[in-house]
Amino acid sequence: MANITWDGNSFYIDGGKFWIVSGAVHYFRVPASAWTDVLEKTLQAGLNTVETYVAWNFHESEPGVFDWTGDRDLGRFIDVAGAIGLKVIVRPGPYICSEWDFGGLPPYLLQTPGITTRDMHPAYIQAAERYLDQVLAVIAPRQCTRGGPVIMVQDENEYFFSGRPGGRRHLEWIRDRMRSAGIDVPINCCNHFSEPIDDTIETMNGFSNACELVETLHEKQPAAPALITEFWPGWFTKWGSLLPDWKTAREVHSLAMGMLARRGMYNYYMFFGGTDFGLYQGPFDSTSYDYDSPLTETRLPNDKYYLTRLANLCARNLGPLVAGMKRVDSPPVEGSAETISLSGECGTLHFLRLTYGDTRLPHRSAKIPLGGVSLPLRPTFRDADAVIMPETLALADGVVLDYADLTPLGVLAGVTVLVGDAGAPFRCSVNGRAAEGFVPAEGVLSPLALRLKKADVWIMNHAGASRLFETSSGELVAGYDYVSPSGTGFLFAGPRGTQGAARAVVRRSSAGKTTRRKAAALRTGLKPATPGDWSHSSAVPADGDWRPLKADGELAREGVFQGYGWYRTADAVDPGAYNVFFPSAADRVTVFADGRCSGTWGRGDGDTFAPLPVTAAEAQPLIFLADSLGRENFGYPLEECKGVYGPVSLDARVQVFTPSASVLQQVPAEILGDWRTRTARVSADTPAAQVSVEVPLCTGPVSLLAVAQGLNFIAYLDDALMTWNFRQGHRRHLAFDLGNASGRKLRLVFPGTADPDKAAEKTRNSFLLVERTREIPSSGLLFAPMPSIVEWLPGAPATGFPAFYRGSFAWTEGREAVFRPGRFGKGHVVVNGFNIGRYWEVGPYPVYYVPGSILRSDNEIIVLDEMGRGADRTAAVEPLDPVLTEA
Repeated sequence: MANITWDGNSFYIDGGKFWIVSGAVHYFRVPASAWTDVLEKTLQAGLNTVETYVAWNFHESEPGVFDWTGDRDLGRFIDVAGAIGLKVIVRPGPYICSEWDFGGLPPYLLQTPGITTRDMHPAYIQAAERYLDQVLAVIAPRQCTRGGPVIMVQDENEYFFSGRPGGRRHLEWIRDRMRSAGIDVPINCCNHFSEPIDDTIETMNGFSNACELVETLHEKQPAAPALITEFWPGWFTKWGSLLPDWKTAREVHSLAMGMLARRGMYNYYMFFGGTDFGLYQGPFDSTSYDYDSPLTETRLPNDKYYLTRLANLCARNLGPLVAGMKRVDSPPVEGSAETISLSGECGTLHFLRLTYGDTRLPHRSAKIPLGGVSLPLRPTFRDADAVIMPETLALADGVVLDYADLTPLGVLAGVTVLVGDAGAPFRCSVNGRAAEGFVPAEGVLSPLALRLKKADVWIMNHAGASRLFETSSGELVAGYDYVSPSGTGFLFAGPRGTQGAARAVVRRSSAGKTTRRKAAALRTGLKPATPGDWSHSSAVPADGDWRPLKADGELAREGVFQGYGWYRTADAVDPGAYNVFFPSAADRVTVFADGRCSGTWGRGDGDTFAPLPVTAAEAQPLIFLADSLGRENFGYPLEECKGVYGPVSLDARVQVFTPSASVLQQVPAEILGDWRTRTARVSADTPAAQVSVEVPLCTGPVSLLAVAQGLNFIAYLDDALMTWNFRQGHRRHLAFDLGNASGRKLRLVFPGTADPDKAAEKTRNSFLLVERTREIPSSGLLFAPMPSIVEWLPGAPATGFPAFYRGSFAWTEGREAVFRPGRFGKGHVVVNGFNIGRYWEVGPYPVYYVPGSILRSDNEIIVLDEMGRGADRTAAVEPLDPVLTEA
């Protein structure tokens, strides 16, 4: 049993300082068979803690039906982390965001009419109580206070951005529920309120502003440590989008060092992103959740892993020293480097981070005088943008760093490790014994070993130090790209098909004996497999599958919580041309007539929100396939509808309008007083432009469509407030029914836009007015879920209609792979009964991860292809190299 306490400097476990250096690994984004591998690589990256969300909807598929087994065994994940040597932070929500379907909430909640989530709505509270009782029963006995590894539990997540009124009451309810369930470790509340919730520690999320957030937390709550709960080293990806502006390894390393200089702890979000298997992606989020994190989706270290590993080791080993230090005046520094000096009983640390100032190219070195050194030291910044220079620092028993222009990683397995740029000159003194020379050259991963007054000192360049690993037996190993804690598993991350070139490897035993040898490359040589022996089955419902709508057509209310729903006009439409429009639908609806696809309404390359031209050569029902590409997971409202949940217009047309724009002197009072305004950061002095549009003369009802992403606007019909949309960065289109608004005035107010011309241009480019006639009400529609496979037919022809395709391929059991869809256009893939997720030709990734744990010597693959293109030889299963090898 361990007691955990804290003050304004540090956490303490049984009185000893514990500096959190954490990384996010979500158990639900990696198969249970790989938990040990991922968590060991987390430990070996210099982290001492792992953080995980808990996805409520991953465990409770329907009210009261919970699953905590297999890949869903949260308790086992926590136990594995603890056995490896990691502490654990658990974030059970109930809401988590996490680019996960519905922010982790179970979609069955939406079957309750008028329900609101993340507040005190009785139906939501009843369900949340049931979930919290379950999940807290898993977490509570695994707290460090009861002998387990859990040191912190989070209450909800980023609540400020929900815009819910009365949010503090809801968070206090969750906190109280946690305490009553036996949670006695610290509860953190990452919710960005101006005042923290009582009995919680406020934490924050960010990246480029991470150092400023640390200072803000110290100011807001001086009696608690500063923890950045989500330090973003990358970002997620969306279907059809470009890869995001990922952060470089140097940026992430520099900011991590900057947080340490400010006495701030951090949790990488994500350290390992993993994969959104099945249909659990958030709205239009891609299957890969790689996040450009230090450990890739396929569990391989990348450049970010190696460089940030050095910052992590500094934070883990120096953090407890930093906790007892105070900021002091820094010595004068020549060069454009931010300098922060901390000093305490154990000595002094000088943190230097490169700053760019007004110059395009920064200085790559600095000049700093230290007391007791006859010449100033000259740290360099060629391979990293931050260094830590010690001065009279008592690093460990028997080790005093008098000075160095090298960064101390700490004492690893009895060796003091100092790091600098490859080939750069260095000066240092340990225990009163001075040394100088050159850091090992580029390409040399071995250390320069020195013995200074009974202290073993290794001087290493960044590449070498980032590949220096401790083992559980006290051995140090340098030269491999990865060494497991046991010291038996190693990795050469070289070109495809090999595990790197031969390298010099240095091993130092726990007794201090050093051996050097050359390790040869290992070839793997696994070739791609082309699935064959294809068969197919229609994915279109049979006549007997169709039924009247149970409710309004919304997928969850029709019993479909993820994926697809089929709709059909109950009656045949006459032959002719139609302009089909969906005033109440989400994401994508594909229309079928005359035995073929007529087009897709919604989002996607080549698709449209405008009325869709459809021709019927003979009398027939029109058929619609709606794809729910993930429920909203951030902001408000979360309770969005999916599928076709309203009438369908068979004859709609876009109306041409002329906007008239002007500057608005002040945002309207009714908006300033609304509880959502604060999440959009709109105030009385926010500049705004107003656009007036006269609705053309129409014979039918009119819909206003906001088709661009991330629009902040307020809409009025005549002088009556109709709606407002402060959905910062949200992904789906918005449709508003104006009813019979012929000849009336529509006004759009754009907070933050002071230029009327730009506001008018934004209106023309971002909004559509659609007149609807010949509408079929919801009562005139039939519904069917995606059908089960009844019969397989030989071959894999291009049917042009959604179809399942089944093939087989041989493989080396347990070897990792990726699936390349080839001609298949859009759908999802199941391998040996395991759904590896959605695929879509719009990308951004061309291949999809297949865990080795599900692969056998003979394998079955089933592909649902919405486009019915059929299989060809371009579909392939390809190997992933390199692999971890046992020594």
